[in-house]
Amino acid sequence: MTTTERSMEERRKFRRIPLVTEVRFRPLQEATPQKLTPLQRLDLGEGGMFVPTEEPLPAGTYLALEFSVPTSLQPLNIVGRVAWIGDAVKGKGMGIEFYDLDPHSRLELLRFAQRGEWAK
Repeated sequence: MTTTERSMEERRKFRRIPLVTEVRFRPLQEATPQKLTPLQRLDLGEGGMFVPTEEPLPAGTYLALEFSVPTSLQPLNIVGRVAWIGDAVKGKGMGIEFYDLDPHSRLELLRFAQRGEWAK
């Protein structure tokens, strides 16, 4: 782990685990079609995720996210906020902070967490 990665881990409230999946996203206030990321490795935590994308949305944008975790039969539909853009370590993309998780999504994230490092 590099010094930059270590300092980011220390600042986070929640630990992160990798997840390979596709993500659909769109700004909440727009009727634009959802964008779909290719199947790729995401950095997922209880409070948010990093979504690699060539077309990140501006910081502060609220967006609708849809993605799957292996412990759920249905995709999760989550509202998030773009907290930051890009990162020298992770590459081009956006750091998403989950906003007002519904009970189903919270439960599924916790189930997934039990299989990963942030449950320890």
